[in-house]
Amino acid sequence: MKTKTKIKIFVGIILMSIGIIIFALVSYRIDKKMKRCYRTTTAVVTNVDANYDDTPTEYEVTVLFKVDGVEEEYTATTREQYKELDLVPVHFNPENPDDFYVDDLSDTHFSIKIAGITVAFIGAIIIIYTIYPQLKRQIIVIKKIQRRGYYAE
Repeated sequence: MKTKTKIKIFVGIILMSIGIIIFALVSYRIDKKMKRCYRTTTAVVTNVDANYDDTPTEYEVTVLFKVDGVEEEYTATTREQYKELDLVPVHFNPENPDDFYVDDLSDTHFSIKIAGITVAFIGAIIIIYTIYPQLKRQIIVIKKIQRRGYYAE
C-alpha cells in the first residue's frame, strides 16, 4: 500500500475517532447533568430579544425562577420563539441550585453532538473513498480469475 493511501486512511480513522469521542463525551455529560438535576420548577420568561437579519432566526431569552427562596436568572440563545411571561420547566440540582438546565433553552449540546457525528462521517467517507478503488481492482482481478477457471473449489 502506498504511503499516501496509508496517510489518508490514518486521517480518516483519526477523524472518526475524534467525532465518536466528542459525541460520547457530550452524551455522557448530558446524562450526568440530567441525573443531578432531578427536581423541577417553573421559570418565567422575562425578556426576549430577536436577532434579526431579514427575519428573526435566533432569540436571546432570559428566564427567572426561584429555588428555595433564591431567585436565579438564566439567559440563552435559542431558535424557539418565546413571549414574555411564558412558562418553561427548569430542572435543578437540589444540593446546588446554581446547577440547572432549561429544557428548550439548552440546545448547544445538540449542536456539538451533530458536529461530532459530522466529523466521524467525514472520516468514514475519506476511508471509503481511499479503500474503494483498491477493492474495486481486487474484485476485477478475482472476476477475471473466476472466468478463466483458475479458482479452487
